[in-house]
Amino acid sequence: MIWIVSIVLLMVAGLWIKKKFFSTKTQISEFVHGPFTIRMEQFTTSDFNMNYGRFFKRTNIAYSVLHNGSVVAFPTELQSNTGFSHLWRAYILQDAPEPTIVAGSQSVFMIVATDNGYEVKPLEIQSTDFIKFQWLDADKGQPSPAFELFMGDERTSMEHPDTLYGGKYLMINQKLVLYVPTMEMFQFNKKEYYVDNYDKDGDALAFSPDQTIIVFPGYFQTWNSQETPTYGNALLTYDFRKDVIKVLPYSKNETRLYKTEDMNKDWFNANFMWDATDKETMLTFRKPKIPYIWQGYFREDYFYIYPTTERMLLIFKQFVLDYMKWTLLEVLSEKNHEYTGRVFLLGKDNVVFHLAAREGEVIFSSEKYGEEGKATRTLVKEIGNAFNEILKTGKYKEHIIAIPENEVY
Repeated sequence: MIWIVSIVLLMVAGLWIKKKFFSTKTQISEFVHGPFTIRMEQFTTSDFNMNYGRFFKRTNIAYSVLHNGSVVAFPTELQSNTGFSHLWRAYILQDAPEPTIVAGSQSVFMIVATDNGYEVKPLEIQSTDFIKFQWLDADKGQPSPAFELFMGDERTSMEHPDTLYGGKYLMINQKLVLYVPTMEMFQFNKKEYYVDNYDKDGDALAFSPDQTIIVFPGYFQTWNSQETPTYGNALLTYDFRKDVIKVLPYSKNETRLYKTEDMNKDWFNANFMWDATDKETMLTFRKPKIPYIWQGYFREDYFYIYPTTERMLLIFKQFVLDYMKWTLLEVLSEKNHEYTGRVFLLGKDNVVFHLAAREGEVIFSSEKYGEEGKATRTLVKEIGNAFNEILKTGKYKEHIIAIPENEVY
């Protein structure tokens, strides 16, 4: 008798826990596009967090696509590894010639309206990472920032459908280009092989004027090579129509590349150009007419001088003191740290600077953060710009050294 009561109590408790903690629908929205309807069902779940020892609520959105009132079925293998039975996202492809929905999770496909109904076309099946989209021509004919397909959550608007728009060439997972006006699809890099041991590393950086070649940043991978290349960095060009890959190694020093995150359209246009003939379009290096003189650069609220010798720290320290009309009394402290290098605090009254040097780099910033350090951060920019004016003249060039062309780990 006792065991029957126990089972009943467990069943009641299970139903109560499921109702209270696990899944509750909170809102449903529907949007019509041609013969299709995108349905968004917002629901909340509660997951037990072992670190905090309690349940936390989470909001997600389940998508489904209906055609003339019936749910569109898609191949089960396109959904088998996500742990969910619903679509993570569904987008209207705005400029498609026929009503088209792009939908998926770890896999993504198109649902295209036809005279007799609709057709499901796979775009990327069972990706090992999140699906990534990037328009190749949305920014004045050049790539706009890439974005990934994540599950809808509390930040997703329920007032309007997600829409893909802005360009004509949509790249999916750096493997396929969809030309939206005609819905042509071009697969490229099918074998995913390296060229001279260089592999792409990052999102598309540029798109050729004739709209045939995508440029990616690249690097020399060493996992299966003992070779030390002349240049560790390269640009990889992919002719996505012909599936032809070429590699253009380049010098960090000749292209004035401080950090890989500095690679942008301005850097690309300053250092590279397109050479087009009747037969092909090629990317070439634009050699500067006047050798570039290294200067310091800003990132966020910091001023960096790189690459440089250890002597530059003391030169710049004296420059700061002179600029502020301070004496050695304003050198508040000097320390050496194993990881941060040699560090000075320079200051007077409410103005305190942090100055450090490590691994060929001088770092200058405010010692204080938030509103308290606002005035000092303005001075950091003034002083950094003033020092750059001196560097432009060639002074201290003996202390500016070359950036290593290959990363050393």
